[in-house]
Amino acid sequence: MTAGAPIRPVEMDASLPNAGRGPSAFRLACFLPSLDGGGAERVVLNVATALARRGHSVDLVLGRLTGAYLDQVTDELEVISLKCRKMIFGILPMSRYLRRRRPDVLMSTTEVANIVAVAAARCALGPPVRTVLRQEHTFSVMRSSATGRQRLLFPLLKQALRRADAVVAVSSGVAADLARHVLRADQRARPVPNPAFREQIVADAGLATMHPWLQDDASPVVLAAGRFDPIKGYPTLLAAFARVVRARRVRLIILGDGPERERLTALAGTLRIAEFVDMPGFQRNPYAYMARAQVFVLSSRSEGMPNVLIEAMACGTPVVSTDCPHGPREILADGKWGRLVPVGDPEAMAAAILRTLDEVPDRDSLVARARCFSLEPAVDAYERILFPAAAELAKVNSLQPPPDDSTSRSTRKPRSRKNDAISSAPATSNG
Repeated sequence: MTAGAPIRPVEMDASLPNAGRGPSAFRLACFLPSLDGGGAERVVLNVATALARRGHSVDLVLGRLTGAYLDQVTDELEVISLKCRKMIFGILPMSRYLRRRRPDVLMSTTEVANIVAVAAARCALGPPVRTVLRQEHTFSVMRSSATGRQRLLFPLLKQALRRADAVVAVSSGVAADLARHVLRADQRARPVPNPAFREQIVADAGLATMHPWLQDDASPVVLAAGRFDPIKGYPTLLAAFARVVRARRVRLIILGDGPERERLTALAGTLRIAEFVDMPGFQRNPYAYMARAQVFVLSSRSEGMPNVLIEAMACGTPVVSTDCPHGPREILADGKWGRLVPVGDPEAMAAAILRTLDEVPDRDSLVARARCFSLEPAVDAYERILFPAAAELAKVNSLQPPPDDSTSRSTRKPRSRKNDAISSAPATSNG
């Protein structure tokens, strides 16, 4: 049950065994392109580990054996690499895996992986495999902003979602968008909010960070975190911060990295705020930064269920967020737990940051709100969706009268119970 040990993946060759069921209730395959540092990868890894600890046999199937979270995989998961140079070439390797490993359920995450999973399940011979697809992002927003070859992805993704046995949406907004634009009339997406809160966040938030701006109490720090991508809306944040700097002495740290770094650096120079802005890259422990910042800002144009917003609240940090589709409004309960501002409005964002800086935060309440997005209730929901036959059986059994102890006590054997402890192993990202 330890993380950090060297991973020995099962090789996808002719000798791959058809694994036996053993004592576990079901065999689940969790399919991801890799374990690169993103919110989807973190959620799937934590849910998969928790399901394994509940007694299920779980394979973690990766397109490539790469990613920042590899050292977070425990020995409770069987890691299988398809060795795909590109995910679109994963249909045949995944189909071969399904024929040989025979999982009861295949759960997939990310757009291309979802397409591959459904195609592979239809190509695999033998009994059908139940396919459950997780939709992390707002379909209509992604489709409308797609360019070039990306546009070819969405008709395929729409068909995959329609052919899935079940669809999980990470927020009610994403579920409603799927109902409007994608799913058949007889389908519905099941909203299961991301289990972004972990007690390990609270512990990691107390660790030291050597960033000099977080050692100096003279200037408040505004923090943001996430991939440097146009969808994250960082130009709006920089424009808002330029207004904040004119009103008071303050600094901005943006954690993460990505293709927009040069553009954002140039924009900070154009706005004449470069000396007040630092972008130190991906950090293994962003929570130490969050806990010492005065405000955390999410400037995204679109989200599904932004884990990073919940993580900042778990550190007791006040938040400001765009009211983007979807997730922030649900997390912040229509603005009860943090200010919501219109997408792409730097003036409104600057005003919200300044007002938040002037308030004394109720950190305990923010942490309590973040705990609403804990792992255990999410795993309960996933278990019902992934294994509906077991849920129905449990429902039927709950309606049966209890056994007559007077006749069964002498023949009843003691039954060992699997460890139900929920994983708190840190699997951190910067958005």
